[in-house]
Amino acid sequence: QIERQKAYVDRIAEMYGVTSLHWAHLPTTRLADLPMEEIISPLRKAIDEIKPQWIYTTGSHDVHTDHGVTFAALMTAVKSFNRTAGLERIVTYEVISSTDVYPASRASHFVPNVYSNVTEFIDDKLDIMSVLTDELHPAPLPRSLESIRALARYRGSTIGVPYAEAFMLQFEAY
Repeated sequence: QIERQKAYVDRIAEMYGVTSLHWAHLPTTRLADLPMEEIISPLRKAIDEIKPQWIYTTGSHDVHTDHGVTFAALMTAVKSFNRTAGLERIVTYEVISSTDVYPASRASHFVPNVYSNVTEFIDDKLDIMSVLTDELHPAPLPRSLESIRALARYRGSTIGVPYAEAFMLQFEAY
């Protein structure tokens, strides 16, 4: 399973033109079993090396346990007195069939307030998603290509463009 996931990441990185990857070598679907420092440390190291302006991450509003643990570890790694100079924003994104099935509450609900027009890139996004054959569902299930396009269409309608992605602002430096 890990080798297949690594092959997915390598292929997608190639499609996006990513020139460097940082591997934490942590077990998938078992992050909640690890001491938090084992997750925070590689995140902090990568952030210190990359010095990102923006960080896109999964959120606490997601039913996938690893996503919630990753969010908590990241927010610890970049807490205000540790923040890397130049970090401007942290936004969480929605994961179709994972974010939308978390039991709704004020503390856990995904409420987008940052949008990105992806009209120009929607076909590329779907081509890249097609690489993740283990993650795709047949229509009309949530992770079908049709459903992914439909969500992008819905998010686009929110801001008056054909297709968009939605994010939830977690930190802004300004």
